[in-house]
Amino acid sequence: EATLAYALAGYSWQHFKLDAPAPLDVDWGSSGFSVGAGLETAVSDKMTVGIEYRYSQFAKEDFSDEFPIQSGLVTSTPSFHTVRIDAKYKFN
Repeated sequence: EATLAYALAGYSWQHFKLDAPAPLDVDWGSSGFSVGAGLETAVSDKMTVGIEYRYSQFAKEDFSDEFPIQSGLVTSTPSFHTVRIDAKYKFN
């Protein structure tokens, strides 16, 4: 059995859409970053199983222009924690 431990880091982009009655209907894209780590273990010559954790954070967005209020009062800095468990089979 062989086990691979790895780290990851990189650029992320996400499309967000808030479906709500007007004037709360907002649609935007945001750039950010992702970091994480994972383990992948061979359970046979053709199969591996693994687990991966990833944290992604995106740029702060100011929605105050959407409402008749002072700038900076309605903001969002989206972030996500993701855990993946996978199994891979090699066909060759």
